[in-house]
Amino acid sequence: LAHTEDSAVQAPLHLAAARAAATAGDYSTARDHASTATMALDDLGDEVQAGRAAAVHASVLNQLGENAAAVAVAERRWDALEDRDDAGTALLDLAAVLARAHMRLGDFDAMAVYTERMLLLAEGSNDTTALATALLRMGTRYMSIGAPAAARVNYEAAAKLAREHDLLDPLAVALLNLASQYNSRDLAAALRHAREATEVARRTGDQPNIDYAIGNHLIAEWQTGELVSHDGLLGEALETATDPSIRATLRTLQVWLAEATGEPVLEFDDDYLTSTDDQGLLAWQDSADITRALVDGDPARAASIAAVSITRLHSAFRIDDDFCVLWPPLVLADRKSTRLN
Repeated sequence: LAHTEDSAVQAPLHLAAARAAATAGDYSTARDHASTATMALDDLGDEVQAGRAAAVHASVLNQLGENAAAVAVAERRWDALEDRDDAGTALLDLAAVLARAHMRLGDFDAMAVYTERMLLLAEGSNDTTALATALLRMGTRYMSIGAPAAARVNYEAAAKLAREHDLLDPLAVALLNLASQYNSRDLAAALRHAREATEVARRTGDQPNIDYAIGNHLIAEWQTGELVSHDGLLGEALETATDPSIRATLRTLQVWLAEATGEPVLEFDDDYLTSTDDQGLLAWQDSADITRALVDGDPARAASIAAVSITRLHSAFRIDDDFCVLWPPLVLADRKSTRLN
């Protein structure tokens, strides 16, 4: 970039830099490069490549917990390209991020629309990676409507497809989704999938995958009680994790662990987000706040937080996935409060 002023050369370089920064977990840098690439490609009149750059921009906003902004960036490009025969790859990128962003907002119906489009686009283009990713999204959709067996079939199909074609990224995501599903059903299976997900994610070099795999691994360790003796893993994860959602999860696990072992329960202002619309992230932060309130001897405040958090929790996970991990603290807050029946 420093050696050229030709916008036709700079635009793809900015896009490549955005993708590299996102893979490394440097989301602010990725956002800036993706936005610049999109504007440059617009100026060059390349709507299709501008759509792909916008998909990267939206994906980074999604990682930062700015999901409504991600939808705003991506949907405009989707609408502009939807009827074009030469925009299949861009539409595939946009459908993937729109499905994910709507999921993070708790709008599973909108997520289903884009997941189905992604599935059809992947089938039409013979893109195996995209097909595996679409199967994963479809699994999450089934989970949201109360069909966990169908969800598991999709996760396992995505994992099988990824193994057959040596696709590490979708394999890591499939394994961590299976770990998350088994957290409330079979803890031995959850740990087994979580450990493999962590190993595979580290082989990808993709920081978001690594963060989510380690996060699910540590949740499984908490569920089994092993995190108490493996608390060093939590400290190591906090040193490397960059995803805001996972950092919220890790900080909450840290609060739970401190409360369980009689250690001081600390505040983590640097990792506390108030500007996010990520319902799952907010639910995890709420759980840490509930634990702090109970430790402080203020069950009324804990119950007040819980009354708000249950809506976020259900919006993010329905009654599966992390719901089963975050539900018990809400019940405890309710039972300890003298204000609620």
